[in-house]
Amino acid sequence: VNFSENNNRYRYLDGQFIIEKSDSKSDIFDTIIFARRDIETAVIPPFIKRIAPYAFYYCYKLKDVTFCDRSELKSIGKFAFCGSSIESLTIPPSLVDLEQGCFKDACFLSSITISPNNKNYFYYDDKFILGKSDKKSDIFDVLIFAQKKIETAVIPSFICHIAPYAFEECRFIKNVEFEENSKLKTIGHHAFNESSLRTIKIPSNVTIINDHVFSCCDKLEKVEFQDKSKLMFIDNSAFSGSSIKSIVIPESVIQISDHSFSDCFHIDKFEIEEKSKLKFIGNYAFYNSSKYLKIPPRVFYIGKSAFAFINSLQICEFDDDTQMEQIDKSLFKFSPKAIIMIPSRFVLKSENI
Repeated sequence: VNFSENNNRYRYLDGQFIIEKSDSKSDIFDTIIFARRDIETAVIPPFIKRIAPYAFYYCYKLKDVTFCDRSELKSIGKFAFCGSSIESLTIPPSLVDLEQGCFKDACFLSSITISPNNKNYFYYDDKFILGKSDKKSDIFDVLIFAQKKIETAVIPSFICHIAPYAFEECRFIKNVEFEENSKLKTIGHHAFNESSLRTIKIPSNVTIINDHVFSCCDKLEKVEFQDKSKLMFIDNSAFSGSSIKSIVIPESVIQISDHSFSDCFHIDKFEIEEKSKLKFIGNYAFYNSSKYLKIPPRVFYIGKSAFAFINSLQICEFDDDTQMEQIDKSLFKFSPKAIIMIPSRFVLKSENI
């Protein structure tokens, strides 16, 4: 890579990095925007303040990244080390912001050192990078990244948020446990996506399971919820493509979103607790999945093809007090064995029923 001497925006540094200015009016080139894809070791110069999104994206030979104690680094951008073969990382005292997914698909990252002088991040139990939801607080309540070789994860009770991608592609993990009196409230998108997780019992304070949290977890068979669950939202594709065999949806849930349980081929038992507050079932929510469903009375909307392509669907039962008055014509598309139990006042608008 060559840049003209008259180019005041970019520089090629040490034959390894393309760098730019974060402030066009400044004379300081303080941002790494690209690293050579065949780089093996990266020593980040002390004047670098930011590693831009995708800077080390799929650096397939990268093993080690280090920063000197004088480092001025403030942030590492989204997907900065995504798909790289990085094995070890040293985080300097100055770092303030690890952006979402910066270590996504970094499957070999196992040695992490965080400077004891860094007030924003902490390496807990040689397994987790922890951060803060409030930078002014002293509490590390966000689990940002899990070491990829762990088999069992015990989540500390003070963790309130599991960040997006935190356990994604953890190929050895079998179960996740939560300490008593867990404060966990949210599980970020793709948090356990494509991991080898087998069982999990979700704490009662969790209010939302974001999109793709457990998608493509082909070993995940058992999902439970603690008593008095406050869960309200199951987001798009949250469990799609997983191997869950049974699940009981807490009465507090009001929305099951698009594709939430699509392609869950192994479901034998899908129940929704009595007194359910469920109101919304999204498009393709159970596409190619469940065998028996009883639709709670408060449901007023079911999206298109929600129960389509279910060859083994036996019964779909609507409560006599259902708020619905008609069914979308594609609801049971290509579910030839379906038996639909509906109130007499229902209007059927599907050619396939």
